[in-house]
Amino acid sequence: MGAGASGAKGIDNFRKALQESKIPNTSSITYHGLFYEYYFSTGEIETEKILSTKTMCSITENPVDPKKTEYHVALALKSKFDGEGIVKYGRPPLNLVFVLDISGSMSGGFYSQDKESEQRLSKLDIAKMSLKNLLKHMNDNDNFGLVVFDTEAEVIQELLPWKDIDKDKLNEKISALRPRGGTNMSEGITEAHYLIEQYYSKFKNEEKLSRENRIMFLTDAHPTTGDTSPTGLMGLTEKYSKEQIYVSFFGVGLDFNTDLVEQITNIVGANYFAILSSSDFRRKLDIEFDYIVTPIAFDVDVRVEGANIVNVYGAPGYDGTKKEHDGNIAKILTVMPSHINESQEIKGGTFLLELDDSVNDGLPFKVIMTYKDKFGKEYTEEHSGVFPSLQENQTQFFENLGVRKTVLLVRYVDFIKYLIKCQESNQNQTFSFNDEQKKEIQNFIDFMEKEKEELKDDQLDNEIQCLKDFLK
Repeated sequence: MGAGASGAKGIDNFRKALQESKIPNTSSITYHGLFYEYYFSTGEIETEKILSTKTMCSITENPVDPKKTEYHVALALKSKFDGEGIVKYGRPPLNLVFVLDISGSMSGGFYSQDKESEQRLSKLDIAKMSLKNLLKHMNDNDNFGLVVFDTEAEVIQELLPWKDIDKDKLNEKISALRPRGGTNMSEGITEAHYLIEQYYSKFKNEEKLSRENRIMFLTDAHPTTGDTSPTGLMGLTEKYSKEQIYVSFFGVGLDFNTDLVEQITNIVGANYFAILSSSDFRRKLDIEFDYIVTPIAFDVDVRVEGANIVNVYGAPGYDGTKKEHDGNIAKILTVMPSHINESQEIKGGTFLLELDDSVNDGLPFKVIMTYKDKFGKEYTEEHSGVFPSLQENQTQFFENLGVRKTVLLVRYVDFIKYLIKCQESNQNQTFSFNDEQKKEIQNFIDFMEKEKEELKDDQLDNEIQCLKDFLK
């Protein structure tokens, strides 16, 4: 969906495991996470509405049973704030407090995609460089504050209007930061919240809804997911969310934590990003900054009428899980806008619906979406779609390349999960496939190569390389 759900982003930890010749956990690769990494062709760019839907149909042969026909609908959410829309319409003024972990473990380096360029820099060094790049996105009507923490929290920069802050002095303070001490995350986030509350107590006439209030929390330690107490990190995040103060978590070099991500996904306005390389830092804290800090829709509910749903892929709460569907396909607490590339493709996950063959009767189905804006105003959007009849000698149909790519990525994730499951009894933690399984992998590589040419997307080389890594 061009306008993307908050929550987990990407499948970096899956790739990291393969690069280290380790057997990944099945939870490290998700449909939603993979969709987020790709750009999708979804037709015309939305220029007027906060949120709209676009359906894209496909009819294909089942890869396991060619006699069985599959009917899919890719559903894209799009927003006028996508791409350059965030510049045209402008994001709201921002209260941003950046919380940086400076504990001793931040002196460690990265060992991942950018190994050669990173081996002489610590996690803290790269975090400081990325923070300085982030500051370039601050506007004169924004407010900025900086908190660091180890065992205790320390305010480096009070939350003040950006135009009034001595930028040179702030950069000097950032450069001077050094790793030290232990890790007390609750201290860091509590201090950040205090700065925002102080701001509103000082400017009593300013409403919280007139600004976006966000805490960016960067750490290389795993938050304790089980601690939802009022003083625990997740408990505080949920409490602040109810005050329209939202938290973005950046896990530096952390393995994918399914429980953590699920918990964050269920908190309004919160999101989580795995940072495994300096390029991740640049992408998340620089290129995608405006999208990360600008929630545009809340309590999004999407349902389908006039079609029977077999499965849903990429939607929060449903992501490939076999369950009874009553027509509801997604309940999203928060939606953010997305980046658009030079080919006018929108970055972000799509939902993919698998429908039963009753849609082959040529009757239209309807997608209905309801949502609220930040002020609580409710909206309803409806969009209809219909499956065509295949022509004689036609074995498949794709309405556009967007749905073709979505179907491909779902089949790829399914195949990866199958390969991981094949290794369940493997005690060596390294891959061991029989000849038949190796042939299956090579056949899927050939299939991916052909689809890559059809889609004209060289990014698919990443997935082809992952498949080859299984054969090492």
